Amino acid sequence: MSVLYIHTAPTPKITGTDAVFNEAASLVTRFGGEQISLFPFSTPMSVFPRMLYGWHKLPILRQRQQMIDFNHIFAPGLYYYPVLSQLSKPIIYSVTAAVSPADLSRPLENLKQLPQILVSNDRDAQVLSECAFNNVTVVKPGLDLSRFRVSELALEDTLHLLMASAPWELSQFSTKGVNLLLDVLLQHPKLRLTLLWRGYLLKEIEKNIRDRKLEDRIHLINEHVDVATILPEVHATILLAKNADLVKAYPHSLIESLACGKPVIISNSIAMADYVQDKQCGVVVSDYSLDSLRKSLDLLKRNYAIYAKNAQVSGAEEFDKKRMFKEVDLIYQKYGFKASS
Repeated sequence: MSVLYIHTAPTPKITGTDAVFNEAASLVTRFGGEQISLFPFSTPMSVFPRMLYGWHKLPILRQRQQMIDFNHIFAPGLYYYPVLSQLSKPIIYSVTAAVSPADLSRPLENLKQLPQILVSNDRDAQVLSECAFNNVTVVKPGLDLSRFRVSELALEDTLHLLMASAPWELSQFSTKGVNLLLDVLLQHPKLRLTLLWRGYLLKEIEKNIRDRKLEDRIHLINEHVDVATILPEVHATILLAKNADLVKAYPHSLIESLACGKPVIISNSIAMADYVQDKQCGVVVSDYSLDSLRKSLDLLKRNYAIYAKNAQVSGAEEFDKKRMFKEVDLIYQKYGFKASS
C-alpha cells in the first residue's frame, strides 16, 4: 500500500519543528508513501486564498494518483479545497486543530461524501455529528514517548515554563499567547521562560524581548532540539490560543510534557483542555487575558505537587504511537487498504 500524505501548511523552515509534519512522517514509516504540501510559498501566510492551494502542483498530484492507493490530507479545519476534486483516489481527511463555526457556514456536501474524516477529540466529533456527518472517527495523536522519562524538579522560588509552539506570522504574537507571556513575566519577577522557535519572526521576538528587558529571564532556542533534553529543566509547559483553530487540538509539546511528569497550562479554547481538566494534570486558563493567565499561574504554584503527581500517571498509553497506528490501520482497512507488514 502507498499513501500520499497531503499538507495544507508549508514545509517547516526547520525540519522537525512542526507537529503535523512529524505525525505524518511517523505514518509514512508505518504505512509507506510520501508527504507533499499544497501551500504555494515557503513562508506561511493566512491571507492567501485556500481555494488556490495546490493548483501549482496539479501535474504532480495527478501523477501520484497513478502510484498510490489513497490520499490522506491534514488541515487545521474543515474546508474542501477545490484541488481535491482533481484527485482520482479516495481521500481521508484529518482535522488537526478544530472545526470552527466558519467551517460549518460553507457548503458541506463534498466533505460529507469523503470516505472518512478523522478528528482527535470529542468536541469536534460532537459538532460534526450535530451537522449530520456520518463519516467521522476520533483518533487521538500518538507519539514515540520512549525517550521521555519522568523528571521531578522541585518548585521553590522561581517557576520555569516552556513554550514550544511558536507563531508563524506576526499577528499570532497576539493570538498565540506570546505577548501575554512576555507581559506576565514583567509582573512576575520569579518567572522564567524557555521559548522554542521555528525559524520565522526571529528578529521580531528578539526585539520584543529586548524592549521589555527580559533577556536574562527568557531562553530563546531557534533550532531543532530534542524536547526530552529540555523538559527536565522546566516545571511546566504552557500553550495559549485565542481561538481553537490556531494550534493542534492535542499539542505534541503538552503530551511530551506529561510524559515527563510536567504539568501543563492550556487555554480553554484548545480541545485538550478537557483532558487536562479531567485528569487534573495542569491548569486550564479560562479566559484569554492577562488577569486569567496570572491567576492560572498562581493556581499552578499553589497546587504544583498535586498537578505534577497527576501528570506522572497521564498519557503514557493514551498517546502511544502504536495505539495510533493500530487505530489508523483499522480505518485504512475499512476501505480496502492493506498496510504493508
